[in-house]
Parts: sequence; C-alpha cells; structure tokens
Amino acid sequence: MKLYSNSNETRLENRLNEICKGTDIYISVAFFWHSDFIFKSLDNGCNIMLIVRLDFGTSPDELLKIINSNNPNINIRYYSCKTFHPKLYIIDNTCAIIGSSNLTHKGLFYNLELNIEIEKENPIFDDIKSEFYYEWENAGVLTKEKVLEFKEIYDQNKGRLLDSQRLFFSKMGEVLTPNITNDNNKDISKEIIENFRKKYQLYISAVNKLINIYTSVSGERKYSEKVPLRMEIDRFLSWIKDSQYTGEEYKGRLVLNEKQIIAEIIPLKKEFIDFKGNKYYDNTEEYFLKLNENLGSEEKIKNQSMNNLVESLLLINAFHDQLRFYEGGLELMEKEFLTKNDHDKIRNTLIYILYGKGDYVKRIFNSIYDPKYKLQVFGENSIKELFGNINNENIPTCNGRMQRSMQWLGFGNL
Repeated sequence: MKLYSNSNETRLENRLNEICKGTDIYISVAFFWHSDFIFKSLDNGCNIMLIVRLDFGTSPDELLKIINSNNPNINIRYYSCKTFHPKLYIIDNTCAIIGSSNLTHKGLFYNLELNIEIEKENPIFDDIKSEFYYEWENAGVLTKEKVLEFKEIYDQNKGRLLDSQRLFFSKMGEVLTPNITNDNNKDISKEIIENFRKKYQLYISAVNKLINIYTSVSGERKYSEKVPLRMEIDRFLSWIKDSQYTGEEYKGRLVLNEKQIIAEIIPLKKEFIDFKGNKYYDNTEEYFLKLNENLGSEEKIKNQSMNNLVESLLLINAFHDQLRFYEGGLELMEKEFLTKNDHDKIRNTLIYILYGKGDYVKRIFNSIYDPKYKLQVFGENSIKELFGNINNENIPTCNGRMQRSMQWLGFGNL
C-alpha cells in the first residue's frame, strides 16, 4: 500500500495521470470540479463510470462540459443527499485509491489530503469494486436535463450555500444513499422509470462505441446516407441475431476489450454488407423513407389517413411480428388494432412518443404503461423500435433483441 498526501512527492493527480491509461476507471466522489482530468483519461483510452453528489461542492458547468462532449466512454450517475460522501478511485488494471480527496483540482493536487492506494492483488480489491457497483445501481442517471436543473438552482443560490442547501435538495428531489432509503415512501412508478433510464444509459453508450468501431473498420455502408447510421446498426444487430447465434448462446460470450471487438466486427461487417435476399434487410431504405413520409413530423401524423398510419406502423418489425398470433392474417390484426384503439388516441400517442416535449425515457415509459397513451396490440418492443426508428434525439432502438446481440459481440450484459 502507498500513501498520497499531496506533498511534493505524493501528489495524487500525478499518480492518477500515470496509471489512468487504457483501462476501466470507477470513481465515486461527493464533490466534482475537474473535467480536465476526465478528458485526459478519456484521451488516454479509458472507460469511466463516475458517481457524483449534486450539491454546492460540485460544478454544474464542469458536468455540462462532459455531458456535451457526447463521449460514449463515460457514464455518470448521481446522488443528491448530504449522506453521500465517498472518495473512491478504482483503476481496474492497477489499484484502488480511497481517502479524503474529492475529484477537484485542489483535492488531487493542492490540499493536504490522506489517500491510501490498495493494489489489485489485495483481497479487499474485489470488495471495493462490489461496493462501487452497489452505489452505482442505486444512483440516479445524470442527464443533461438534470444538470441544467441543477445549474439553475446552483446559480441562483451559490452566494448563500449553507442557508440554501435544504432548499436545493427539496427542489432537486433527493436521490438517497441506499442505507437511508425509506422503502415505505418509494414512488414505484418513479423507480421503474429510473430503472428504464439506467438500462438506456449503459446500452446507448455501448451502441455509440459500436458505431465508432463500425465506422472505423471501414468507410463502407450497407445503406445510403438517407438511412441514419443508428438504423444500419439496428439492422446489423438484428442480422447478428439471425445469423450468428441461436437461443441463449449469447450468455456464454466473454466480455471483450475494444481491440478484440474490432477483430470480431471486421469480418462480420463485410458479411452483413454483402448479405442479400431477405426483404427485411434489403428494403430498409424503402421502409425508413416510408416511415418518414408518413410519421416524420407532428403535422404528417395529423394529416395522414388512419390506413396510412397503420401501414406505416406495420413496417415496425416488432408490430408486424404480431401476425403470428392471428390466424386470420393481416386483415384481422389491422381490424383488431383499429377496433381496440381510439383513432385520435393513436395519433396522440404517436405524436407524444416521437415529438413530445421533455424526457424521452419517460415518454417511452408512459407510452408503454400509462393508459392515457398505451395502445392495444402495440406493445413495449413496438414502442421502443418505433422510437429508435424515428426520433429527434438520435437515440437507437433499445430492446432485448439488440441487447442480446451486443452481449454476443462482447459488450457484456447490458
């Protein structure tokens, strides 16, 4: 073990800069004010999971720098309560560092601090990682909207920190550390939405990494630029499911590093691009243009005939796949969909999920569960695929089929 106190010979930032290269980093700190360290570590090939406390010791502007970078190699979660107070740095291929230093420039370089480095070979190292994951699973997902909300309160009250801390937590809504959560007061719907958000956070980061790899191995594409790259990746993952594994074989795949995933994708991409003879894959561009023609704006949805809307929805694979449950075929399925759903509600739900205001995760959740928006015969996978096909936020489809193929590729269980 080693001690770092930020004396001339033991500055913690120097040690972190030395070892934060080409590895996974897990950081859990009460206060954050040092995006430069994060960006330097990302430039050095690190993947980062960061937990912070949203409070007056954390800079919303520093968080916004990271959020706005859209770097898929960092994910951030948060607590907003006074009891969240760790200072933990895990450098996965080297050590864990525990002590008194927050992730601020002063904490890593100037302040008198006491931090202990624990080598990876120490039996307690795995326990420290388990503790981090426990904190991670119970933390809230930090979105840009949440940071902007935090910044507004922060900027209005930063001149009177002590008096306004209680006001801050009441306005933000507390995300409590697990040991003091009162289960009797949990809002179940909020908890489910937050679980939804956590799945999307890790999945979208992984898909963005896949997109970067997919484009880096060759500039060739299966479809023209009229089709968003996220749609081509959607089809690529579907093709992997159809051609590369069966059943639950994906569960046996090891987690791979980036170089190993690249080696896997180089031949797979070529095979996928050369693959012909299947309507679902061959007609993707036609499908996408048709969807945009009928569903590409709020006005288009309002002005389309109901038959055109249903015809467009049938281009969604998860919806069309429901045909297997109807012995009467497509005509019977269309009739049931239009009979069980008010036509105005169909339009309103489509507009809400695709062009509504606010948090897209909540819109997806409401479209699946809220009676105000939920459509019969058009379930969870259909909603997720529709949103992944057409949205203004460039969010890929996130469903079990995609997640299983990502796991098979070596991205782990998402």
